[in-house]
Amino acid sequence: MDKEIRWLLENHIITIVDLRSDEEAAEKPCILKEQKGFRYFHLPVTGGGDTPKSLEHLHTIYQQMVDEQMELF
Repeated sequence: MDKEIRWLLENHIITIVDLRSDEEAAEKPCILKEQKGFRYFHLPVTGGGDTPKSLEHLHTIYQQMVDEQMELF
């Protein structure tokens, strides 16, 4: 595991966005959450929404998700 963590850091992959539900994250916590050098954000995405109708709609949905969570960044 240390080899993989070192590779992530060396390649500047330091932001972790955990899209799992609260229950999933509690059941199996992300090992990088408290790891020095990483930024961890838990932004649970729950089901039940409509499937995007187009790439433009998907972009709009993602942008809304980011806008709603901006205070975390």
